Amino acid sequence: MYIIILIILSIIILEFYCLLNNISPEAKIKTSNKIKIEENNNKILFNEYIVKDDKKIKHNPGKLMIKNDHNLFINTKYNNILIKKDYIYNIDIPFELEIVNMFEENILYYYIENM
Repeated sequence: MYIIILIILSIIILEFYCLLNNISPEAKIKTSNKIKIEENNNKILFNEYIVKDDKKIKHNPGKLMIKNDHNLFINTKYNNILIKKDYIYNIDIPFELEIVNMFEENILYYYIENM
């Protein structure tokens, strides 16, 4: 009887310890190519693209930016990132731009390929 109570108490103490210390197994994610984000400066000349529906568009390495909040995602081998407005994303590897047009409006994005 005392052994069962001791086991139950030890499990309860262990659970409280894990909750208080926020112990969780960490996933090891290898990111060898990170996407660099810069503040918007007006010295870069971008090409303007307009998309009306959901698409997945493959691009070569380059810079990408949006002026309004839309559901645009940068998908690379290592990262999936939701694009924020007025930031320039400098991407060093080929990537896929995923556009989710929920409101069926024209989505405008700016892109220039690295030379």
